[in-house]
Amino acid sequence: SGSGLFDVSAGSTRTITVKADMSDNLSTGLDIGVEIVSADDVVTGGDVTLSGTVAGELMRYVQVSDFGRAQITNVTPSGDTTVNPGTEGYSVWSFQIATSNQIQRLDRIKLSQAGSINNADIANLKLYEGGIQIGETMASLESDNTVTFDNLDFEIGKGLNKTLELRVDVVSGSTRNFRFMIQNVYDVDIYDTSYGAYIQPDNGGATEATWAVRYQG
Repeated sequence: SGSGLFDVSAGSTRTITVKADMSDNLSTGLDIGVEIVSADDVVTGGDVTLSGTVAGELMRYVQVSDFGRAQITNVTPSGDTTVNPGTEGYSVWSFQIATSNQIQRLDRIKLSQAGSINNADIANLKLYEGGIQIGETMASLESDNTVTFDNLDFEIGKGLNKTLELRVDVVSGSTRNFRFMIQNVYDVDIYDTSYGAYIQPDNGGATEATWAVRYQG
């Protein structure tokens, strides 16, 4: 990117995490690691020096038959509908996470909004399970039309299904529409608590229908 990946203010630090999806066809016994070999590999607006070896741990790929699995599917709505502006705490989407093999933990989920509304048309986004809020209330959508619920620490037992519900305040947006979805598989962090590793969930059609915001007379 011409504007860079991120900024590091003077006197501050940033922790960078490298993630990758493992191929199903890797052979057991292969080692995987990431390293910054040279200061020339880091392009910044200032000087770069490497303090010692800048590398992560080597990790060995091992195939197991009971690694945690999770599938995400749409629950509601099943068709297009409408909502009046000024409606608070409105349930705009529910989706189910079904797990198998191991106890798993949902740490983070990023939802994307696709529609014609402006970001200011929706406020106070909340995630619920069983009528109980999990995670923090997010005041608004980000500039890229997404909302991220982080540090959830939400456990899903082995072989259980959990339905998560997104509620929002529909502030305005008459004649416009919106819909939420999980756009990318890496937008969900689900952790296998037995093997101590993140899994790749199966997004089995976790996109819902469109909500149209109608005029309130």
